[in-house]
Amino acid sequence: MSGIKDKVIIMSGRNNWLWRVAESESEHISIPNPMTWAGAQIFTTGIKIGSGADTAIDIDCAIDTSSAVTGSIHTNGGVGIAKSLWVGTTLITGAGAVGTPAVQIGAIDTGLYLLSEAQTGFAQDGTLVALFDADGIKSDSVQVRAALGTTPVGTVTIKEYGDGRDITTVLTLTNFIVGALAGAAAALGVGNIVYAFPAGQHLELVSAFSAIVLTAAGTAVATDTGLGSVIASGAVSLLSGTTTFEDRLTGQTINTAPDGGAAVSALLAVTAGIGTGIALNVAASVKNVFLNSAGTWNADNTGNLTASGMIVLKWTRMG
Repeated sequence: MSGIKDKVIIMSGRNNWLWRVAESESEHISIPNPMTWAGAQIFTTGIKIGSGADTAIDIDCAIDTSSAVTGSIHTNGGVGIAKSLWVGTTLITGAGAVGTPAVQIGAIDTGLYLLSEAQTGFAQDGTLVALFDADGIKSDSVQVRAALGTTPVGTVTIKEYGDGRDITTVLTLTNFIVGALAGAAAALGVGNIVYAFPAGQHLELVSAFSAIVLTAAGTAVATDTGLGSVIASGAVSLLSGTTTFEDRLTGQTINTAPDGGAAVSALLAVTAGIGTGIALNVAASVKNVFLNSAGTWNADNTGNLTASGMIVLKWTRMG
């Protein structure tokens, strides 16, 4: 067959014949069954098992798979695919546990886990975050993809959870500056914006302090610290003298210390009352939330009053 350019090799799957089809003629060669290649083989156009080839490797065998060792192709090793994988009917994987994903997506330990015949889980970085079964989706939490509210300061991080309507906002404060102290033995109220609700209408339900710690230089002061819709100011030792200084969370007694006072937690319905005042928040209402603090300060209370801990807001978006 000297001078003939091979076009395609066609192998019969049920006898001992191999056909080599050339430009102007063909020939068949009797080979053992099965056929064993002694070394690397090069085919310039393609391999066809069956009739008619229009891909690099074309297998007409229609045997479906029922396990990892059945089907028209079986390998004892892995398979690397540099480009897209098209699955015509069903992608079937074996069961896995957290740490061994059945379907891995990108990073190691991230993907789908077939925990049992009745349960499928999704894990991120090795932590199971959601479970799917006949009863529905079961998750530890559902975080809103992008925070609805905002904060103007870098010492506050926002995480929001919910369904896009019923929202729980978690604000984590790290050395958040509540205000500058005057270094004088006098009453003073200070405050700073910690969060802003989104535009539109919403209903505020419950506010909470979680392990709030106040830090200030000098002698310890028992402050009155709460959440309001107006920033605290003036010669006040209590927030209650001006309703809007604490209309979101009634002032709590929190002591300062140079290295941080005792952590304080509180859980209260919105001070103004659910369904009234600032809690019934229409489009024109104040969206800013201020962390306010008032007290009778000392001359050695200088510099900034700072807060660390968490503030949690429970609210419903109404449009």
